[in-house]
Amino acid sequence: MCVFVMSLYALFSSAIILSSNTKAQILVGRTIHYCYLGMELAVVPTTLAELSPPRFRGSMVGLYWLSIKVGGLIISVIAKRTSQLNTNWAWRIPFTLFFIIPTIVASLIWLLPESPRWLVLRNRHDDAVKSLQRLRKPETSEAQLMAEVNELETAVAQQPQKGKFLEIFKGTHLRRTMIACVVNFFQQASGQSFSSQYGTLFVKGLGGVDAFTVNMVNNAVNVIGILICLLLSDRLGRRPMIHVSGLLQVGALFAMGALGVHVHDTLPERRGIVAMLLVFSFGYSLGWAPLTYLIAAEVPSLALREHTLRLAYTIKLVTEWAVSFTYPYLEDGQYAGLGSKLGFIYGSFAALAVICGYFLVPETRDLALEEIDWQFSTDVPTRKIRSIN
Repeated sequence: MCVFVMSLYALFSSAIILSSNTKAQILVGRTIHYCYLGMELAVVPTTLAELSPPRFRGSMVGLYWLSIKVGGLIISVIAKRTSQLNTNWAWRIPFTLFFIIPTIVASLIWLLPESPRWLVLRNRHDDAVKSLQRLRKPETSEAQLMAEVNELETAVAQQPQKGKFLEIFKGTHLRRTMIACVVNFFQQASGQSFSSQYGTLFVKGLGGVDAFTVNMVNNAVNVIGILICLLLSDRLGRRPMIHVSGLLQVGALFAMGALGVHVHDTLPERRGIVAMLLVFSFGYSLGWAPLTYLIAAEVPSLALREHTLRLAYTIKLVTEWAVSFTYPYLEDGQYAGLGSKLGFIYGSFAALAVICGYFLVPETRDLALEEIDWQFSTDVPTRKIRSIN
């Protein structure tokens, strides 16, 4: 029901945008539509984590970011073609596409199984078994299904139905809260808004390179990075992917900043800056982008997951807003005029992300959510999580 209501809301906000006759109405419509993205963020990654078997959870949750970037790639291709139009349809056609996905989701969501954990929380044992039966392989025996549901019921019985908000800052929950908040902060602080929201304007300002083409290539590079992450996150683990992702971002951002320091503005240097922008996007989508949602969904306790994620995603959105708001003032020549030297600022945050990722992010590959919960509850050190059975 929650996803259905979200989809109706998205259709409403899309209608406001499409019917716009002024820039102010478009801005209002986009603002209203952004609330839908917040709803989506709160529901989709957590649902995917709960529905997935432990050995496939990394790939399943990563599909959320893949869907975003595939959509971005499609939109960028269409926007490049419609940019050649001299009518309002140049922007109306891309915005019309906003109706497609919510319509499909609202129509088909009723065919999907509910989360077994959600059903167990509401004492719907038989429904939980039926839901799990649809989510597991056909050859899974009834005894195996019953055993898994019984494990869920045992885990739920050992925890209060729903904790209070302040409990996320107490005891063993504080470490979980810190992990979820830190990864969401650094996911945005390394400057992804600069790449995704202002990338086209940034490249256009450099000159000598077609901005729409670079935007398409950037989205394609993101998709490639995510696909590699989907293939490797459940094989190599979360930590290696996070580390490699962070190091690529650091290298690309500092190289971009160094190229911007050079006093001679040449075409090869501009192309080098664009190349570093693409390397940054690849590194970002290789780990930090998709795995942040996964890690944030895995570490909270069942009773406090809602409160923990609400705080973590609020920090993410506030950080994203801060980066988006400050970028024009930092980049524009009328203000700070940093240009590509912004890479030094975002690169510094990316370097801090690598350090925090090394010391804070646990390895949760192949662990059930209940196993992760037990290891945190018994205060197992971060570096030893998964090594203790």
